[in-house]
Amino acid sequence: KLPTTIKKLPWQLVPFILSMFTIVVGLNHYGISAKIGEFFGNDYLIIKYGASSYLASNFINNIPMSILFSNLCNTLTGKEYLMSVYSSIIGSNIGAFLTPLGALAGIMFTGLLDAYQVKYGFKDFIKYGFIVSLPVLALALLFLFIVL
Repeated sequence: KLPTTIKKLPWQLVPFILSMFTIVVGLNHYGISAKIGEFFGNDYLIIKYGASSYLASNFINNIPMSILFSNLCNTLTGKEYLMSVYSSIIGSNIGAFLTPLGALAGIMFTGLLDAYQVKYGFKDFIKYGFIVSLPVLALALLFLFIVL
């Protein structure tokens, strides 16, 4: 059963994920991550990190985005560090609902839809993802602000 399962894995996604991790490592290596962290500053961290991680997860997928944002958060300390980390986690996980690129599950989901000839395009995914994810993001960040 294990060899059959291994054969069915979505191997076509490996180059995509490796390339996203390569971009993140390059950004960190050349100090761009630190510059982005400096650009974010120390004000409105929950909104900045929450909204930007929400959007960034849809450009580079939420897994490499989490690595990138962990580097950004490392420029902070104390309560600011906690606010940036928690809001990045929230943005990353909720951002995965916005587009199929936000998470590997979305990419695999669209592949299955294509395989079974189900009509559910990129625009449909974004439309429903936006309707669900934006209010959830706003509420989650609001509750984080209240708690911290």
